[in-house]
Amino acid sequence: QAYGSGSGYSLVSYFGKINYSYADKYMASFTIRHDGSSRFGKNNRWAPFWAVGLMWNLKNENVLKDVKAVNDLSIKLSYGTQGNANIGNYEHLGLIAASSSKYNGESYLYLGSPANESLTWEKQKLLTATVEGRFWDMLNAEISFYNRVTSDMLMSVPQPYTSGFSSVSANVGSLQNTGVDITIGVDI
Repeated sequence: QAYGSGSGYSLVSYFGKINYSYADKYMASFTIRHDGSSRFGKNNRWAPFWAVGLMWNLKNENVLKDVKAVNDLSIKLSYGTQGNANIGNYEHLGLIAASSSKYNGESYLYLGSPANESLTWEKQKLLTATVEGRFWDMLNAEISFYNRVTSDMLMSVPQPYTSGFSSVSANVGSLQNTGVDITIGVDI
């Protein structure tokens, strides 16, 4: 008897980034990427993702330049998208499997997993607004608001056993996470 198995996948990304700064006060960044994963069918393999970030360096404004208590102060705003392809390598394919048992004295093949050619990237959209600063050359503070929306979630969906399968991978549902992160640090 001989046994063997193999598995593999490919991920390809093309990306570009543009940064702009004016007078060390106003900064902007734009990133775009185009990702392709073999974990999806040929019609859903590629997806574009992008991000935009803006920053206003308040410390370099004339009104705060000479304020000794404020070492650094900035406001940041960003919005972007990203994708997730964290599934098995062949989830979109209907695979044939060989039985280790015999039927009527003969080995046989059967459909080992269901196909889902419409399987595609899980997508996230993230908005973040942040105020951060350093004060009296010892206190660091940051307050961030974030809103993350995940859509086309990659999940294993239960199937009736009469279908011959217990589950199939599919894009279902969405999830929203919103919150505030506060970080305070002191150099002693």
